[in-house]
Amino acid sequence: MLALGNLSGVPGCLSDALCRVVTGDAQVSRALYSDDDVSLLVYQRPVLLTGIDIGALRNDLAERMTPLELLPITQRRTAAALRGAYEGARPEVLGALLDLADEVWADLPAAADLTRLARMADFAVLLHAIDRVTGWQGLNTFYGAQDDLVDAVLDGQPVTATLRDWVGSSMFPVGGWTGTMTELLDVLTARVGGSTDRWPRTAAVLSQRLR
Repeated sequence: MLALGNLSGVPGCLSDALCRVVTGDAQVSRALYSDDDVSLLVYQRPVLLTGIDIGALRNDLAERMTPLELLPITQRRTAAALRGAYEGARPEVLGALLDLADEVWADLPAAADLTRLARMADFAVLLHAIDRVTGWQGLNTFYGAQDDLVDAVLDGQPVTATLRDWVGSSMFPVGGWTGTMTELLDVLTARVGGSTDRWPRTAAVLSQRLR
């Protein structure tokens, strides 16, 4: 597992890399400069991100995530005490996980009839199998979290946030609005009261942001 702790933001290059790590990718290069042999590195790993506020996420990364909000720590322990408690519980936890994995693995063929599949299709089928075995609602929680993340991504983008605010306001025409991308840029720019560093300066950039 790849774990990145205490993040305060996810830049674009890191976001793209994490998407490739979770979904799976490969790198191809020459083994040596002196021959024509090819070196192929294939990788796919689960990723754990932690942070109090990692900021706005890009939509492709958000669609690969399951957010978990942890409860505040009310009673802290030393590393030695925590390690001792972990080692004491480890055999029982490991045994329970292996029992669950055995049941889920046996149920996976039947769970593959799932009709609605998200971007992480294999993960959705796995959650469906876990729910069938345990009676949990993990898949519904995952889909609900996906919807919340999409809303958060949209709200974190000035263009989409301004557009949604305008469409839901009394200023939006009753019969809808029709116009060019340049006219739309003028309307939205007037609502934000001027351009910002993240605001599109041309109609072409606005079109790209909306897509």
